[in-house]
Amino acid sequence: MKTSLLLLLVAVVMIASRGVASAAPVPPAIAPPSAAPPPSAEPPSGPRLLGPPSEALPPAPPEQDRPRAEKSPLIALALSIGVPTLGLAVGIPMVDREPGLGGGGAALVAASAIVGPSLGWFYAGRPGLGLATIGARVAGGALLFGAVAVSWESHASGPAEAAGLSGVGLIIGATLIDVLGPPAVIASDSSRARMAVVPMPHPRGGGLALAGSF
Repeated sequence: MKTSLLLLLVAVVMIASRGVASAAPVPPAIAPPSAAPPPSAEPPSGPRLLGPPSEALPPAPPEQDRPRAEKSPLIALALSIGVPTLGLAVGIPMVDREPGLGGGGAALVAASAIVGPSLGWFYAGRPGLGLATIGARVAGGALLFGAVAVSWESHASGPAEAAGLSGVGLIIGATLIDVLGPPAVIASDSSRARMAVVPMPHPRGGGLALAGSF
């Protein structure tokens, strides 16, 4: 009897242990961690935006060069009038003391009368106009000298007089252009240089502004 009960107890324990083992949950399989991308060695290029693209500040404008010093119309006028006047004042007495026209006084007078008035154009940065007025005076002087020579030899006052008047007109016209032109050009250039269009940064974009000094 005791043996039967012992066998029955062993059977009950085995059945209970199997039920507990079958009822125990099986732990899920742990998936291996996915390979993380290697960190980038170099930081991403380009500006970092702290907000939406529309609120990004535009790049700063490049540094502007220093403005050039403004030229003075009075200096141009002084060069066009004062230099030839001084040259003639010094050269004419030298010519009177020289025996011929091949000395330094004659060269100084010619240079002062032909090249001197055009110095204002060179100061104003318009050498082409200065060379043009110098050429006009040379042509006018050639016409005048030729008219005087023809009238002296042939005693005819027809075509020679017209050529002489044309030469005088070229000389006077070119000299007036030299005296009045450079100051006006410098004043016009200075007024345009005072106005400039500059970029203006803004938190929501960019724009342009017209800046000037008066």
